[in-house]
Amino acid sequence: ANAAEDAAIAAAVATMELEQVTMYREEGETWGIGFDTDEAGRVLVEGTKDGSPSARAFLQPGDRIISVNDIDVDGGQSFVANLVGMEVKLGVLRTADGRRRAERAKNMEYVTLVREAGVSWGIAFEMDEADGTLLVQDVTPGAPSALAFLQPGDRIVNVNEVEIDSEDTFLSTLGGTEAKMGLVRTDEGRMKAALAQKKAKKEKDAAKAAPPQNPKEAKKQLAEWEDKKAHAIDNQD
Repeated sequence: ANAAEDAAIAAAVATMELEQVTMYREEGETWGIGFDTDEAGRVLVEGTKDGSPSARAFLQPGDRIISVNDIDVDGGQSFVANLVGMEVKLGVLRTADGRRRAERAKNMEYVTLVREAGVSWGIAFEMDEADGTLLVQDVTPGAPSALAFLQPGDRIVNVNEVEIDSEDTFLSTLGGTEAKMGLVRTDEGRMKAALAQKKAKKEKDAAKAAPPQNPKEAKKQLAEWEDKKAHAIDNQD
């Protein structure tokens, strides 16, 4: 098992490329990086705090930071000592998987689905094992998924900040009445979602402008119309 793990790590390391990542922070903010160091003294990113400068810069777990503002990192202490000021430039060794996840994070969109108790979300899906995302195959017209403008081809990455790594994980996040989904969308998907939103707004505006349809209002309108007609006849006489 150890040999297999070592081989997998070696294969990932072989795909590493050096990238420059710049972090910005505001007064009072911490950088929000959880890290450890490897044998070479390089900083290994373990995670980032939501909304922090490191998260906004799309640092990824597994990234190896080798320099800060062009100064080589030699262990955790030198790393922290150089994290000064409101802007820092990091030299980051990133695997192919890390590059894919960072690019996905940059293009992430969020939609919120809301439903009443007992109502189905109306999503047909399958797990794309190669990509590590949940692929939306179809949505049910009128369902919460359709009302949130989910599109076939959307790839769901997380739900309520829980990373989706399997169909079971996805289903386990959907027990409530609200689900905030982080997803990656193609250009075609964005266009279709925008058109669906535009159509929904047009229908909503038309419904607001339309005469009320409930029986009491309809009866009242008919009485007003009859009164106006009678008044017009009286004036003609």
